Amino acid sequence: MNPGDMTHSRPDHTVLANPAAHESYEATPTAPHFVLGADIGGSHMVAAIAARDGQIVVRRAIRFSPRPDPVLNLTRLFKLLDELLTGVEIGHVAGLALGVPGTVQHKDGIVTWAPALGWTDLSLASMLTDRYALPALVENDVNLAALAEHRHGAGQGTRNMVCVLVGTNIGGGLILNGELYRGFHGVAGEIGMMIPDPMLFTEEWGDSGCLESFAGGNGIARRARLLAPSDSAIAVVAGSVNAISAEHVFQAAREHDQLAQHLVQKTIDYLSLAIANTICVLDPELIVLGGGVFASSDLVLEPIRFNVQRVVPAMPHFALARFRDDAVLVGALTLAAEAAGWPAGALQFNHDIH
Repeated sequence: MNPGDMTHSRPDHTVLANPAAHESYEATPTAPHFVLGADIGGSHMVAAIAARDGQIVVRRAIRFSPRPDPVLNLTRLFKLLDELLTGVEIGHVAGLALGVPGTVQHKDGIVTWAPALGWTDLSLASMLTDRYALPALVENDVNLAALAEHRHGAGQGTRNMVCVLVGTNIGGGLILNGELYRGFHGVAGEIGMMIPDPMLFTEEWGDSGCLESFAGGNGIARRARLLAPSDSAIAVVAGSVNAISAEHVFQAAREHDQLAQHLVQKTIDYLSLAIANTICVLDPELIVLGGGVFASSDLVLEPIRFNVQRVVPAMPHFALARFRDDAVLVGALTLAAEAAGWPAGALQFNHDIH
């Protein structure tokens, strides 16, 4: 079954209980007062509805074992949004925006490639509009994280910034002249696809980018599992070699394990190279660093900054991302609000919105 063949039936909706609890609803009772945002990942999905006064009306989240089944993941998405919208009058929602881990044709809302979800050339925005009778936007997830940091987080007040997220994988979001920059093909900021060594041009990287195969969380863990003896500090911390994650590598490095320190240093070197090259091309005023690897900023941030400042023609400021788990969700709500014409600052988020 093709995802595009799925039935676009709309769930029943009723009026939100006590909508007048929101100040903006009382002010203009006939206008849409809510926006919907969602973060769609390969092992989790989270969605929320925000009121015009910035309050989160409802939030739903699901976690599941990763499986790149296009129909299954589309079914999960629809079920999540159906449940989220139960009790909400569609006429009160201005629009929705979603972030996906892949490449997107932003203007058409087509997910061209999202391997974690199994989606290829999926007309997701039109499917959402057909199902929910709402304007729908689909965006790359790291772009939305960059938007969240620029509008509400570490990048407030800047015009040109780069957001680099290093978690399981590596991605970048670009804000140029105050707006998201997507590039001609919609793939600007794919930092994880960089080639850090000419000898690597002949390799096949599959669904993973070359850089993220070395410096992303999965890449760090994979190399540790290949190199760590069963009695190594990394394996002891993890419980077994097969259980090693990037987090275990950083923990063992803090305990002065030589292999762990070597792996962390290689990660620093690869990320320094990628960030320095990005700075040389774009000359941003700010680099925002986030994701699970930078949860260990005590080990990596200053060494990366030191390496970069030695080679770039002009050094930008560095800052850690303000948002962690909810960066994409905050960005999605912000994008939906801006697309609906809400005034700048209508939504205010100073931290994750659990």
